[in-house]
Amino acid sequence: MTVHAYPLVSLTLEAPLSTIIDGYDRRPVVVEIPVAPGIQLRPLNPFQVKGVYDKFKRHEDFGVLGTFLERTLCELVIDDSEWGEYFDNYQSKDLREKKKSVEEVAMVILILLRLRGLCHFITPAGIHGSSFNKLRKAKNNSIDVTFYPSQAIPFASIPPIEPRLMSMDDIEWVCMHVQDLMDIMYSKKIDLTPTFIDPLNAIYAPNPNVQLVMTWTAIEAITKPKEGKGFGKRHSIKSRVSKMLFDTPKDMKKQYDKISKLYDIRSEVVHGKDRLSTLELQQQNYHLLMESFDLLRRLQTSIVENKHVPNDDELHEMQQNYERLCPKK
Repeated sequence: MTVHAYPLVSLTLEAPLSTIIDGYDRRPVVVEIPVAPGIQLRPLNPFQVKGVYDKFKRHEDFGVLGTFLERTLCELVIDDSEWGEYFDNYQSKDLREKKKSVEEVAMVILILLRLRGLCHFITPAGIHGSSFNKLRKAKNNSIDVTFYPSQAIPFASIPPIEPRLMSMDDIEWVCMHVQDLMDIMYSKKIDLTPTFIDPLNAIYAPNPNVQLVMTWTAIEAITKPKEGKGFGKRHSIKSRVSKMLFDTPKDMKKQYDKISKLYDIRSEVVHGKDRLSTLELQQQNYHLLMESFDLLRRLQTSIVENKHVPNDDELHEMQQNYERLCPKK
């Protein structure tokens, strides 16, 4: 059995946003994530990973990973030594299959943290064979590394959301919904890559225009808007989003109207107009990127909390219900 670790590399000077702080003595604390045995968020002192390049099977892997470790103040650690008793058929899997299972659990936990708005970290890689805290005790040439290129960005952008500290409420929510998102992933009722994974990676892209386009690509992948007699794609997406998020006509209409400005900037950027690349443009429009990303997170969260992915027929019915409850005047 193997210990796997995933660094949560801080993107802000406020340290450590990716670690729970004990309210009494203000020190980072170890947090158990009891969705399976051996899963923890652990605080990490970057000095603990100095001079450990000889622990890696490929010394150059530490050269790449080392650029991130000075800002790594927390790690997600998964020790699968007891998983054979917890998961059916885990013992019979080969090492590659076990590693894939562990990475899926880690991915789901990190996605759920970001859905809670805890986005000011990247996870550029995972190591296999030790936690970061215990790297110095590992055998030489024993550590494998898996890099995740979409997050292995030396100068990642600050994501379009206000930073905040993690709380135990966040951890409880994550634990409550790990299995729900795993079930959605395995059911294949929705492709997590364009709807969850890609846009949650894109928020770290250096170009905010790319962040915006990927955010709206995911919103459209979730809502699957259609054009029809008397209405276009814009109305379809606005009505479906509004009905997915709200039940009362007043709230639905308010959301529908609010999406108009967000969709306007989406359309302009998609068709080649620059709305976010300069500081002046960001001062004018960055709040629209933040609101667009917030909209996506709320849609993703509704899918997870409802344990349900609306299909084409249900989305069409949502649009019809919106039109019935909020008729044009």
